[in-house]
Amino acid sequence: PLRQPRHPQLATWAQRVEASVFALPDSLLRMQLASNLLIYHNWIGDFRKAGAIVATLKPARTAGGEDPLPRQIWCQFEAMHAWLTRETEACLAAVETGLALAAETGVDLVNPQTYWHGIAARLILHNVVGAEAYLAQLAEHLANHVAPPHPARAFFNTAAAMVATEPGDLRRAQVGEAPQPLP
Repeated sequence: PLRQPRHPQLATWAQRVEASVFALPDSLLRMQLASNLLIYHNWIGDFRKAGAIVATLKPARTAGGEDPLPRQIWCQFEAMHAWLTRETEACLAAVETGLALAAETGVDLVNPQTYWHGIAARLILHNVVGAEAYLAQLAEHLANHVAPPHPARAFFNTAAAMVATEPGDLRRAQVGEAPQPLP
């Protein structure tokens, strides 16, 4: 959907994927397809369908024995959907589940996105202290990687700007009181 957002067959393709998602016995493939379908429905603003996908597949993300990366990715997507629909407590629960899974398994590939959604949810609640705590954890996460990928740095930089401007003092972000952006 991101490459050709106005393609005339997009809705038809989404319907086919949706039919497959709920019929596939392979949970890894089901989670991968559902993640893309969730992005599509959130992207077009069909939060009802996106929510139904989250509700239907949520038990799969907690299934033991599954590969931790798809489970962690699913937590991040669940957090994204909850953030978009302003279900901040659900967002924070998905963030905490994803971060706990990363800590338990050592698979932390999507932590930057997960932290970002946690920061955004905390800011919706006007909890700047909580957002700053997540931002500090994100900075520590990135510092522990030799060369964080560009998207991870972008998540940090946008999150730092959001936290710095939340109190309504744009000057704070300009005079260096905010965390410094990553190069």
